[in-house]
Amino acid sequence: EHKVANMDTNDQTSLEKFNQSVAILASRIDGLSTSVDSIIHNTPHQQVLRNPGLPTTTPSY
Repeated sequence: EHKVANMDTNDQTSLEKFNQSVAILASRIDGLSTSVDSIIHNTPHQQVLRNPGLPTTTPSY
């Protein structure tokens, strides 16, 4: 019985460590996607495309 109880404690500790790892990983993924979103929103690519001062690849006849 003592071995079983000890095993349960180890499993519980492993499960807690696993849950902590998952939580850390999830927060990192969340932070990464937030960074990507901010980069996309902060990049003025639409303004660059609309800027008539830049040369365009389409020939203007």
